[in-house]
Amino acid sequence: MSAPLTPETLAYGITLPSDPHISPDGKRVAYTLSTVDGETKSRRTRVWLRTVEGGEAQALTSTGQSASGARWSPNGTDLAVTADVDDGTAIWVLPASADTAPREITRHIFGVDDLAWSPDDAMLAYTTDYDPD
Repeated sequence: MSAPLTPETLAYGITLPSDPHISPDGKRVAYTLSTVDGETKSRRTRVWLRTVEGGEAQALTSTGQSASGARWSPNGTDLAVTADVDDGTAIWVLPASADTAPREITRHIFGVDDLAWSPDDAMLAYTTDYDPD
């Protein structure tokens, strides 16, 4: 018999998948899983990767920070993600394979959304809440 459903289970015990994106070759999917720490009441979101055939999922981001918004590069070798950092939001490029180190592209003190790659993989576009006035 399963445990009873409680408000704590609803608030802190459910892992929420979201934001799936299929790789350009159609073989892999990047997605996020969100959990809430019952003690700190803070939400953590991690980016995961798995083949569409199934198998073991691979965490692309650490448990220490929240990351989301994974977007495939047009050639399918990299994923751009946003990650919460102490002084705002960072944009990272993560290799879809483990043979290259992730690299931080930029940071903003305001939120970053809507990541998009240029067709030639050379640039990233994004929106931010920054208002210079």
